[in-house]
Amino acid sequence: MFDADFATLILTPPGAARPAQILTPGAPAEEIERYAAHFFTADPFTGLPEGEVITFHDFVGKRAVADPEFARWLTEHSSQVLGCDIRSPSGFEARLRITRAIGPPYRPGDSPALARLIPHLRNALDLYQRLEASRTEHAVYSGAIEQLSVGVLILDHEARIVRSNAVADAILGADDGLARGPRGLRFARAEHRARLAQVLAEPAAPPSASPRAILRVERPSGRRDYGVAVHRIETPGFMRTGSSPALALLISDTDRDAVADPAVLRARFGLTRKEAQLAGELSAGRSLDDAAARLGIARNTARSHLRGAFAKTGVSRQGELVRLVHASLPGLGGREN
Repeated sequence: MFDADFATLILTPPGAARPAQILTPGAPAEEIERYAAHFFTADPFTGLPEGEVITFHDFVGKRAVADPEFARWLTEHSSQVLGCDIRSPSGFEARLRITRAIGPPYRPGDSPALARLIPHLRNALDLYQRLEASRTEHAVYSGAIEQLSVGVLILDHEARIVRSNAVADAILGADDGLARGPRGLRFARAEHRARLAQVLAEPAAPPSASPRAILRVERPSGRRDYGVAVHRIETPGFMRTGSSPALALLISDTDRDAVADPAVLRARFGLTRKEAQLAGELSAGRSLDDAAARLGIARNTARSHLRGAFAKTGVSRQGELVRLVHASLPGLGGREN
């Protein structure tokens, strides 16, 4: 199209020192990086009238390119450039450039032809921003779930594992009542897999926060049972094939320690390093004596740190401190110990 050598899409916020992303199918990767690292900020073909198609020569005119090195690079790579800029309400920008190294100027009909693509480019840019926002929200929600030490498994319509978070990976890796099998999720008891099949066979229902089933999964090791909440993921009928998601399993392991990050507890409540470490150990369900032993301090020293934590958090009992830390845990971050 347009007898061009390359079509380039540059995604970037205005004023950035480097583009957020450059897409140029077929172009050498080293040349793309060279432009991004050295010539992106020197390029005079920027700030085009929004939504208008214009050639490099019409926009820049006969004035010399300010950066001599960029002028040499332009001579080597593109004799003719046709472009348009699309800006979203948030300020995000998409720059479309059609280039060819040799050849005559673009024909009069080329600009209107490229202009017909602009509405589609706007739609694509809007979808891209929505997907990026969705990914960011997903990362926040996933992080909060992991901080609560909840394993998450997404299964398809054949009960095969599609996705899993780090907590679920650790639970399955322990092979203690739950594990990865050749046909997907493997339970120690066959009736649990049969219950999943039953949930999958149930008729569709409006989305609900309530699980379709609760499984109590015994562990051969003798540790406390896993609790597994089974939720349906309703998808359109035409998507119910292959690896499309069908079930979400939330796995709770009460034997798994979720210790609040002491550095974040310090920032949140103004605790000293030892006070924060002690609060984190207590929040994992340990007694004061056990917490002191793990921190390598005497019991009386631990009691002193505990009184300091009480004063700074406004509580007066150990149980109240633990509840306060747990209430703050999704926003504070956590580490497994």
